[in-house]
Amino acid sequence: MTNQPIAFPDEATLRRRLTMRWALLLVLSGLFGFVVGLVLNLSGRVLSGVLMAAFLIVVVAVTSCVVLCRERRRAGRHGLSLSRYSYVGTQISSGRLPADPALRSAALDIVERQSQAVDRASSRPQKVLRVVMIVLFATLAVDRMLSQEYGVAALFSFTLVCSLWTPLGLRRQRRRLETVRSTLDGQGSTR
Repeated sequence: MTNQPIAFPDEATLRRRLTMRWALLLVLSGLFGFVVGLVLNLSGRVLSGVLMAAFLIVVVAVTSCVVLCRERRRAGRHGLSLSRYSYVGTQISSGRLPADPALRSAALDIVERQSQAVDRASSRPQKVLRVVMIVLFATLAVDRMLSQEYGVAALFSFTLVCSLWTPLGLRRQRRRLETVRSTLDGQGSTR
């Protein structure tokens, strides 16, 4: 984590990066859906993989459109383009601050929203749900290993590892946000 102010790349570079990220997300969701469809279909037909990939691509595309429209509105409130606003958000998630004082209101908004998201994900009901999911996926993975369905067991094991990793990521993100917030508060008191 650094508290070094960030310098912005030009707008075209930011727009290209944002487009590449969303395109990569769509491609990876399609590949993941295809693999999941193949693994879960025990008869080995490719059609189930294709259908799962298509379903996942549609879900990700619709969700992406909704998120991009909402973020574009938020960026407009601060007088920023979507690509610049998302770049500020990415840098704040990494624990860095924008150097431009004009971006302070956008940075405060982003820090507040990210803090609320981390708080919701760290709430007691979410923790209980996470424990239940860990037990469920561990049981399913062991069951599939014992019944010699190794592909499905690997899928459940992957989901188990992701569920176990979540609390560590939440703690790290909370520390980064607290660092950025304290730095922003320090900048606000000196002006």
